[in-house]
Amino acid sequence: MERLLEHTFFETLEYEQKFNISDFQNLLLTIKNLPQPTTLEETKRLTINLMECQRAIYLSLLFHFDPEDLAEIINLPTSSTEIISQFDEAMDEVLKKHFGK
Repeated sequence: MERLLEHTFFETLEYEQKFNISDFQNLLLTIKNLPQPTTLEETKRLTINLMECQRAIYLSLLFHFDPEDLAEIINLPTSSTEIISQFDEAMDEVLKKHFGK
């Protein structure tokens, strides 16, 4: 399983200091389509992968961008809260799909 932190969204975020909404949507799709882990080790890696990704998104919203910069980006959800909500929904979806309710 590839590390989610190697996704194009995070590369753009880190190197260009840009929040690319289409890359973010692609990241959400990637998360929703993560394969079912078949071993305990894969389950641990999936969980760590998702948590690292979540942490990176939260930190980027807190420290890399001020709210006015985010508001100027075309097609960006209305707030940081909406971005976090979309990510959390994708993460919940994959966790429920793979691990049940």
